[in-house]
Amino acid sequence: MDRAYRLSYCKKCTLRDFSPKQGIVCSLTNAPADFDESCESFKEDAKEAKSIKVQEELIKKDAQSSNTLGLSVIGIKSGVAAGIIAILGALVWFIIGLMSGYIFFYPPLLFILGVIVLIKGLNNMKKRKLKADEAILDSEL
Repeated sequence: MDRAYRLSYCKKCTLRDFSPKQGIVCSLTNAPADFDESCESFKEDAKEAKSIKVQEELIKKDAQSSNTLGLSVIGIKSGVAAGIIAILGALVWFIIGLMSGYIFFYPPLLFILGVIVLIKGLNNMKKRKLKADEAILDSEL
């Protein structure tokens, strides 16, 4: 087990302590955690566990919002869909501007941003598919 995995337990434990030299340590041993699978002395700090869960949800929500140009507020959860919407919006805005005799410089910027978000969304889909394929392969072992 690596230190990050152990710290995920220790951060939620009532027996945690802090050492300026070592970081989070066990108050029973005054040493960093060294368990393999789980700690026998673990006692969950419900308040801290809830706080950590809320922080993780906020980080996930913020990442999703930035990956969808803020369109996750109205239910668009996919970067691909957000990119397509931005590209279509840019094209419509550009065409309407041309028809009215104006050339706006925002539509090309929105188009480029839409293409970037679309590419990121496609890459995320590819990564999720690879992870799913790996999980299937691991389960067959």
